[in-house]
Amino acid sequence: MKLRTKRGYTDFFVKDKSNGETVQVDITGYLEDWQIDDMDGKPYMIWEFADYIKKEYEIMGKDVKVYVDALASLNGRKYQHIIDPNIDMAAQPKPNFGYASWIMPLTTELSEQKED
Repeated sequence: MKLRTKRGYTDFFVKDKSNGETVQVDITGYLEDWQIDDMDGKPYMIWEFADYIKKEYEIMGKDVKVYVDALASLNGRKYQHIIDPNIDMAAQPKPNFGYASWIMPLTTELSEQKED
């Protein structure tokens, strides 16, 4: 039985520290569609891939920051950021036990209640 539904999408950006140039990473060159679907909405997996991107650019001799625009919808709520988009994910330590300061708290929008 499925108790929740979570949908999301994630975009990765690298910013070259030497010249400030920012480019979006085409993750389809790294991951299969099923891997992208599995990663979307899961902060720990997003962190792992950001770390991988950083290492790939280091191999190419580039020092970069990795930013993530990750949004998710839980149980039909509106999409919201699940990761702070202003944080260099490649500079963050590996999250322990599900807590990380860069994970955004879930917000819920209450419907307007009519007063009788």
